[in-house]
Amino acid sequence: MFKSQLPAVNVIISTIIGRTDSKEAQMIVAQVNMLLKSSNLTIVDNGNISNNLLGRNGLHLNFQGVGKFALNILKCFPDSQFKIEGYNLFRRIVTVKEGE
Repeated sequence: MFKSQLPAVNVIISTIIGRTDSKEAQMIVAQVNMLLKSSNLTIVDNGNISNNLLGRNGLHLNFQGVGKFALNILKCFPDSQFKIEGYNLFRRIVTVKEGE
């Protein structure tokens, strides 16, 4: 619908980040993420954000989790450089050892 009105705009949808505070919420998150991944939308896949990247409440991201989420978003941009008002940002691929 919006594509015909705004053809130059690309929409990216983020999968829902898992949580540990509610079993019912975990099931809903898994179902919604399956639907998103089976769609033809551009998706930020947050499947690499594990429970150890959540805060004590099991719902919000901790500092390292925010960093992982930011890297997931950056991976969706095809250009190595993009702009945010007043800033030039360069995407840098960072290799992290598993478990960090």
